[in-house]
Amino acid sequence: MENYKNQLINCGLTEHQATLYELLIKSGGLRASTIVRKINNSLSRPMVYAVLNELVDIGLVEKDELASKVTRFTPAHPAKLQDLAAEKRLAADSMIEAAASVIPRMVSEFNLISNKPSVRFFEGKEGVRAVLNDSLTAKTPILSYTDVEAVEKNYKDVGDPYLKERARLGILKKLIVDDTPFARKLYKNSDETHSEVRLIPVDKNPHQVSIQIYDDKVSYLTFSPGKEVAVIIQDAEISAMQRHLFEQLYNLSAPLYTPTSDKSDNFLA
Repeated sequence: MENYKNQLINCGLTEHQATLYELLIKSGGLRASTIVRKINNSLSRPMVYAVLNELVDIGLVEKDELASKVTRFTPAHPAKLQDLAAEKRLAADSMIEAAASVIPRMVSEFNLISNKPSVRFFEGKEGVRAVLNDSLTAKTPILSYTDVEAVEKNYKDVGDPYLKERARLGILKKLIVDDTPFARKLYKNSDETHSEVRLIPVDKNPHQVSIQIYDDKVSYLTFSPGKEVAVIIQDAEISAMQRHLFEQLYNLSAPLYTPTSDKSDNFLA
């Protein structure tokens, strides 16, 4: 007969659970004393009972009381392994969501005691999405240098949901963008409600790059399709310096767009 122990362990069972479940699959319902004998006493009878009860708890074994009051253990259908895998996947997803929720709140305290900036790296389009979404936790307006043409042409599927969610949360973003025909046309037809946009000459802003400053964080994103890299730096002094530099440049930049109730008055240049 084929042996399944290693595959069962890969499915998430312990070594002892895999040994007993495989034995029951091949032998049918057995008493604990018979199981001990069949495995050549490699596990004590109390241990066999403990492992069998673990298998009962996860639904891989059923426990039947015989007329003689002796318990027999019967294997559940192997398809139950898929159910267990699905349950573990759901549990893992819940753990990931819980970690994503608590980590941002813990980072500040960690930085305080470690006395050094927190740096997180991301790659690919999903990395771009993750870094943009992190700014949705902002308690202050987001300050951003952004190549809007690169975003619109290559990352619209990321940018549009982000823009919609930012508006829903009521988070204001102040943007400095390249003074290009594309940017002017984009905001002339815009109905954004939580963005203020100013222009700088195109040769003074790095191409296909975005910098976002919010709370005590600074994020950098490169928008080169297939080669996306993003980083979040969390440090109060670094963000304060970047905020100061941004505000100085923002005050010197030409206004392009501010949200108003009358769309015809939005476009300022």
